[in-house]
Amino acid sequence: METTQESESRQKLAEVDPLARPRLGSDELRASLEAVRSAQAAARARARTETRWARAIAAGALMAVAVTAWAAAHRPSRVRAVATGPSVAAAANPSVAPPQAALSIAPPPRESPPAGRPAPSGAVPPTERSGATVPGDSGAEIALCDAAFEQRSWTTVASTCAAAFEAAPRQSALAMRVAQAQHRRGHLATAADWARKALAVDADIPEAFVIIARADVGAGHPQTAADAYRRYLTLAPRGWHAAEARRALRAVR
Repeated sequence: METTQESESRQKLAEVDPLARPRLGSDELRASLEAVRSAQAAARARARTETRWARAIAAGALMAVAVTAWAAAHRPSRVRAVATGPSVAAAANPSVAPPQAALSIAPPPRESPPAGRPAPSGAVPPTERSGATVPGDSGAEIALCDAAFEQRSWTTVASTCAAAFEAAPRQSALAMRVAQAQHRRGHLATAADWARKALAVDADIPEAFVIIARADVGAGHPQTAADAYRRYLTLAPRGWHAAEARRALRAVR
């Protein structure tokens, strides 16, 4: 039997000379090679998975950039013009003339309720102006009416727009401005007179019938007020004052 001293001598010799180490058997060598191959295959599979994920992320980022660039390039020009404002848009396109701030008056609008906003209590929506130009000597009076109306100075509107209507009697909007100004000042009978002048030019102004109906209610004439409210509902069944008109009609039945 091998002595302890011989065993220790052989161990020291194996540490100094690798050739002296005991060789692995064929089964152990095969198992070691299989383990190495398995580790290499797992590493390659993990590398392929990581490569696919990196490619997918890069493709997604490129697609997001492309979509953003396309949306910016195809944004409607009207949105860009609104964002920059009329003065910037006019400077960028000198062929487009800026809107004139002068002597324009609009026909009374056909009343419809704004989305998401309740009707103002007691007020008749004021008549706005459009781009319709009124030439001739009446221009100065209409300019004064426009300026007062933009300031919502109702006393000045009543006087300047009345003078403008005398100079341009075919402009029903001028008469309606006087009617609205007098209505705001609490002069209901005078407001109704001017509303009738506007209706003489244009018989389909819903706001005029509201002003007349309120004046008739204040004067104690419920039946004529009901007739005016009915006419209003015919022209604007879903207008600012439709609920008011229906309440008044129920009250006189």
